[in-house]
Amino acid sequence: MIWIESNPPSLSAEIASLFNNSLILNYELAKRNVQTIEEVNAYLDPASYPQASPFSFPEMDKAVDRIIKAIRDGEIIGVWGDFDVDGQTSTAILFDGLTRMGANVVYHIPVRALESHGMQLKAFKTFIKHRPSLVITCDTGISEFETIEFARSIGVDVIITDHHTLPNTLPNAQSIINPHQLPDGHPLSYLAGVGTAFQLIRALEHTGAFGVDIASYYDLVALGTIADLAPIKSENRFYAQMGLAQLNLNLRTAFSAMFKTSQARISMIDENTLGFNIAPRLNASGRLSDANENIKFLLSNDQLFCKEFAVGLEQLNISRKAVVETIFHMAKSAIEENLSIVNEPVLILSNQGWERGVLGIAAGRLSELYAKPVILLNIENGIAAGSVRSTMGIDITAAIRENDEHLIRYGGHPMAAGLSIPIEKIGEFSRGLMKSVKKQLNMLQFKKELIIDHTIGINSISDQLLKELKQLSPFGQENSAPIFASLNLEINSTSPLGMAEKHTQITVQDVEGNTTSLINWNSEMRPIPFDRIDIAYYIRPDEYRGKNTYYLEYVDHREHVPDSINLDALPFHIEYEDHRQDMDQLLSVKEIISKKDNIQIWYEGLAKPDGLKVLGRKGLMKNKNLLILSAPQSFTILNEIINISQPELVFFFNIPNERDDIKEFLSGLGGAIKYYLKNLNADISLNALSIHLGHTEETILNGLIWFKERGHINYVCDPDGKLIFHKNNGQKLVLDPKIEANLNKSLKETSAFRKYYKRVNPNLLLRKIWDLGI
Repeated sequence: MIWIESNPPSLSAEIASLFNNSLILNYELAKRNVQTIEEVNAYLDPASYPQASPFSFPEMDKAVDRIIKAIRDGEIIGVWGDFDVDGQTSTAILFDGLTRMGANVVYHIPVRALESHGMQLKAFKTFIKHRPSLVITCDTGISEFETIEFARSIGVDVIITDHHTLPNTLPNAQSIINPHQLPDGHPLSYLAGVGTAFQLIRALEHTGAFGVDIASYYDLVALGTIADLAPIKSENRFYAQMGLAQLNLNLRTAFSAMFKTSQARISMIDENTLGFNIAPRLNASGRLSDANENIKFLLSNDQLFCKEFAVGLEQLNISRKAVVETIFHMAKSAIEENLSIVNEPVLILSNQGWERGVLGIAAGRLSELYAKPVILLNIENGIAAGSVRSTMGIDITAAIRENDEHLIRYGGHPMAAGLSIPIEKIGEFSRGLMKSVKKQLNMLQFKKELIIDHTIGINSISDQLLKELKQLSPFGQENSAPIFASLNLEINSTSPLGMAEKHTQITVQDVEGNTTSLINWNSEMRPIPFDRIDIAYYIRPDEYRGKNTYYLEYVDHREHVPDSINLDALPFHIEYEDHRQDMDQLLSVKEIISKKDNIQIWYEGLAKPDGLKVLGRKGLMKNKNLLILSAPQSFTILNEIINISQPELVFFFNIPNERDDIKEFLSGLGGAIKYYLKNLNADISLNALSIHLGHTEETILNGLIWFKERGHINYVCDPDGKLIFHKNNGQKLVLDPKIEANLNKSLKETSAFRKYYKRVNPNLLLRKIWDLGI
């Protein structure tokens, strides 16, 4: 990433004076464009926030009148929800609120495995056996034309409360309450499904006909809003603030039972508690089982029932994690086996037998890993159905809508969607979707930039700073936590964290000897190939240890470059073009080749790209134009490439070529060994294998030792690196763990350099090469 120092607009003189002694508050308010005393008070103190009227929605009056009539006449009101946390909390609030207002209410949440998303007509026909004359949807319904037309045909009115993107034509419902009906920037335009449904309860209470304490639902509104990643601004921020205050003051029986069952000794509940502790457990039942009982659980005061129910949720959550892990690794392996698809603007994968309920989670992890939209589909009975997750700047639902003629059904919002499609239409849909997303990408200035808000010393975190961060929280979408950076640090150690060692703890030290540690969540432990680094991080409250305790959450790092170095004045004359972030790198390569008559392309490793003439180090010659197609194995090899070519112009690319996993590496090396055992007269060396496999000679040698110790081969390596192989029919069942540890170490060093190559400014690559002696 490119680090950029944030430069927010100036605050008004009045507010600047008010927060003159603040450490970061002044700056952060300016960044959020909070400019008046009234706006400051509303932002920092929810008691000062002027709530928007629920009657801002154009059809709210009509909806309220219809519900009051149903309550007065004793009609049965049906509530149709959704199985994620947003849908569950919406359903709970509508069911409980309407019941307290005297309504006769029944509800239904679709069972994902049987009904999928939305209001499937077959399931709806079963639901109306309860004889509702009015159905209120929550977190769903805006695209349910067929079912709503059927409801009208049998005399059932439908009120839609939904926050998903409006279709071009709206359903013929009795009334529609949707934030997208409001002007951009309206305080209610950012609502999640739960916030939208809650407006009905607010509006009914505003009539004065009922006496329900609607503030008692703030915790559920906060949970659904945060779980659905809605923007934490305006009304949503108010609900999050009020809900978290309520949770810390008077915890629901259900949530208390969940904490006890998960053995989470939480001292302070914040947005992370809701997003990463409570929400996944409630979601697990919606993804793998039946979420209808969750409504009773959320509303219950029965401690024994809640305790037993929480145990079931915990087991489901454990199962959910295992299923997600399996799908994630299957999809990742499929991508790595066909690396050409990584250059597509959208990753689309399908498989028979994938659990549909967790495809969204796995797609989200892959989208974060590959920085592009991901679609994962399960194939069953000729239909592919699944989930979509996008990246910032790509409205994936808009792209899907442009190609919806191929689909059976779809729905979603800019960052996430669900869809189903006949399998024979996948190819045609994929091609159209790629074009739609490319069109959006062409309108973006695509740069991986990291905005650094504050540069501080690692010993500068004070009680006042923590207090100001608390005032700015809760954080989330469109109210992001500030990113801090500390410069010129030495890495003391990196060590794995967690039962499965999925996280990494990095301990650093500054020039004065101060030390601190950072946690890099969901990361493999890899060496960092720098002497000194700058490191970016969040300062997070430690919800387990209580007030005024914190930890540092790793965001990014870069090599520290002393101020005294002037890169522009270095005594070498290599120019470069950086194409490592191009969305379609192969297309960029072909465009460069078409314009340059004399260019040589360096590439080493398996799975060479089709249609390109590539050269390893042995084939390179002096040439003024050099194109580096993928990340080299090490600085030494990059040095060798540049030294042989002596280019005037280098084109840096990053076509994926990572085979740094030990299984993949051993598979490739094993294949090469088999070939040379069959062709004993072939000339082979460590250097040749390094070029062929795209790994360092040290890694190749460690791999050969591994095969030798397993009893598969014998080999002789002369001082020049020439190899002679002999087959060995023996096999050792027990391998010295040091041998595999050495191999893993060299593989991780290569992986660390490849990651460095992908992200560092090319000036630093060239400076390092100069330091190595060119």
